Amino acid sequence: MADVKELVAFLKSRQGLFSSPNSDFFKKRLYERIQGDVVAFMKTVGFDEMKRIPECYTEKKNCPPELKEFFVNASRFSILGEPSTSQDPLPCVIKSVKPKKAYEISRFVDGVRPLCSKHGIARIVDIGCGIGHLLRAFNASGSAFELVGIECNVDFVKTGKKMSDDIEFINVLLSKDTPQEELDRIFGPSEHKTAIVSLHGCGDLQPFLIELFTRLPRERFPLLATIACCYHKMSPESFPMKRELDFELGKPALRLACEQRLKKLEIYGEEDHQKQAFALISKGIVECFYERMGIDITSKPRGFCRNLGEDIPTILATILARNDVPETEAATWKAAFNALLEEHEESFDFVQHFIILQLALQPALESLILSDRLQEPRLRAF
Repeated sequence: MADVKELVAFLKSRQGLFSSPNSDFFKKRLYERIQGDVVAFMKTVGFDEMKRIPECYTEKKNCPPELKEFFVNASRFSILGEPSTSQDPLPCVIKSVKPKKAYEISRFVDGVRPLCSKHGIARIVDIGCGIGHLLRAFNASGSAFELVGIECNVDFVKTGKKMSDDIEFINVLLSKDTPQEELDRIFGPSEHKTAIVSLHGCGDLQPFLIELFTRLPRERFPLLATIACCYHKMSPESFPMKRELDFELGKPALRLACEQRLKKLEIYGEEDHQKQAFALISKGIVECFYERMGIDITSKPRGFCRNLGEDIPTILATILARNDVPETEAATWKAAFNALLEEHEESFDFVQHFIILQLALQPALESLILSDRLQEPRLRAF
């Protein structure tokens, strides 16, 4: 817990990077939360230099010591392994899925199958199985696991049954409110050693599975393999350490913990960096503009602030059109919009660097969440 408390102290000192959504970048002047000398220095680093991050900053002679220390600590507090930047696809073990999903399934199966051999696993239960792609992958290379898929979406279950007759699909939503008799139906009947797996266990699902796993007999359930997603969808109860640490991660922090790793940006070209920065600039400026104009966008239809255009003039024209601004008022709207651009223009070329600072914190934030989840089996003398 001492290391976790040190991690929390570090994160508390950097809350300016994750306490507000990025759409508030201009409304709340998030760029002003970063030291002026750090901002000035980072803006001197061009997109063409970002083939090694954070070395493109830290190896420069005039890099501020505070920035070097930030990157060192952000890495030091991570319990995650280093991500691969390789773009080489793994052999696809299943067909009819998109490359990204096929890659994730292949990596998951390659990692879990040796553990199944180690523990003598004969049965695999996939929680949130969809239409059964992951389960089929386990038997794709000649294995003969007994396969059980748990899925709350009845349409997925129907499709999965049509695709596979060797998977037992059970249509149920597993949660802390699931009746015990339902749990007994899923986990009780088989005497085979069973692995519980879940790829992309959303929101509260992973914490629930960890808690459930600690209650199951270890001689029959020796293995749990779960990779979570959508931390921002979990309830406060799924982060119990917050009481002991007097620290709670808000929605922006939880969203950041789900983000891609910083190393992934090393494969970006200049156009990719510009596109990522412009996405934040356009969203932030538009929301700031509507606030200045006294317009409540929460009452607008879904997607009202999306797909506005790929450059500033087009965005302004789309805003005028979507709000049915009459010609007599258009000049006032344009003047207010242009004044807002002028007010924040100097911060535009810092936006991508701000994103890089955020992504540097992603492993530390996710490490805190995972450390919290690891407490469950440890506290039960697992």
